[in-house]
Amino acid sequence: DEEADAMAARLGLWRGIYPSNMERYRAHCERRGAEVLADPAPPLTRNPWIVERGEWLVACPRASSRGTWHAVRCAETMGRPCLVLGESSVTRRNGS
Repeated sequence: DEEADAMAARLGLWRGIYPSNMERYRAHCERRGAEVLADPAPPLTRNPWIVERGEWLVACPRASSRGTWHAVRCAETMGRPCLVLGESSVTRRNGS
């Protein structure tokens, strides 16, 4: 998350921050130039908020990444297009 946020900042893209209330799941992104959109919340609570705000979801999950896969499922349920970048594949999912 930190790498993706830094890349978006370098490209001058709009960035929204939905911080986790759990330190081990919290990305420490540069807040300068970003909009904090929510108070810290549990990861599985934040995922639908993140998906609702965007037009696309770009996800880079590890096989063991429950939270990122949850966000992908949220995108599918909400009918949002999703690009999943895996270690050896790229998959476009169109939502439901």
